[in-house]
Amino acid sequence: MEFLGVALLFLPLILLLWLANMADKRAQAQPPKRTIIICWIFLGLLWLLVLALGIGAVAMGVAYHRYADLEVMAARYQAQGLNPEMVITVMQALPRLGAGVLALALLGITLMLSPVRRLIARILPIRPNSMVHTVALGYSVLILLNLWLI
Repeated sequence: MEFLGVALLFLPLILLLWLANMADKRAQAQPPKRTIIICWIFLGLLWLLVLALGIGAVAMGVAYHRYADLEVMAARYQAQGLNPEMVITVMQALPRLGAGVLALALLGITLMLSPVRRLIARILPIRPNSMVHTVALGYSVLILLNLWLI
């Protein structure tokens, strides 16, 4: 069952990379068509989802700081068998965590811009017009996001 969960987690990322590969192959043969547009839409939706998660984490953290009654919440967590200090610590860290996720989402969106990829191509051996390289740059930010969350 755990394998299925991991497979479903990575399936959209694998699908996006496959689409990017197809888009690059078709772009060499003929002018860009639907595959490239679909790939851009999926990549944009990925970063919009990460951006929304960051905004949600910041909003939850701010609401928690403003409106939470710590004694009442600690009693509820204790009644549910949870460690109240750990849960309260995590909730208090949500604004910082959300801000980090927001920053990385904005970096991922920025890497979608062609001028930014051309600047990076001066340093790294990438083709700025390659959809596969665009997706790979986005995946590198996802790795940073995972490191930030751990």
